[in-house]
Amino acid sequence: MIIDLVSECGIDVSQWSFKKNGSKAKYPQSNSRFCYEWAFGGDTEPYLFCIWYKSLKSINESVCFRVNLRKKASELDKIPSPVNKQHAKKSRRFDKLLETAFKTASPVRVVIVHNEHHPSKNLPKERTVQYRMLDEANWYVRSYDSNNGDVNLERSQEFANKS
Repeated sequence: MIIDLVSECGIDVSQWSFKKNGSKAKYPQSNSRFCYEWAFGGDTEPYLFCIWYKSLKSINESVCFRVNLRKKASELDKIPSPVNKQHAKKSRRFDKLLETAFKTASPVRVVIVHNEHHPSKNLPKERTVQYRMLDEANWYVRSYDSNNGDVNLERSQEFANKS
């Protein structure tokens, strides 16, 4: 469960026990206030990002996540719907934390999110999470273009060379 991976990274999950209105959440692990987020931490806590396995690239023997979440949020804003509004908000938070991690040269942690889409098995929507794995390696924001939002997040080579 994502709550376990967030906690494992050293991020406080005590607020997961409370709903947005302040009432007690019956199941903190499924508190929609947190469990559907894509980025966690910041300030005095480690950074943790959820990244779909399919969006990772292998470039020059490095595992990379190259993205422009600012552009994605802007595109989502053009198609009005509650889901797009939420995804745009999540994209902006993810982008802001990436920018801060870059400016502070902070290592970040990554949860690899994966699904197996088998149309013949009548599974839920393609973007439904089936597997999550906390990568043991630190990742680093190698570049962040403040002008346009282009980001390159890379898995630590030191770890890759030790394994």
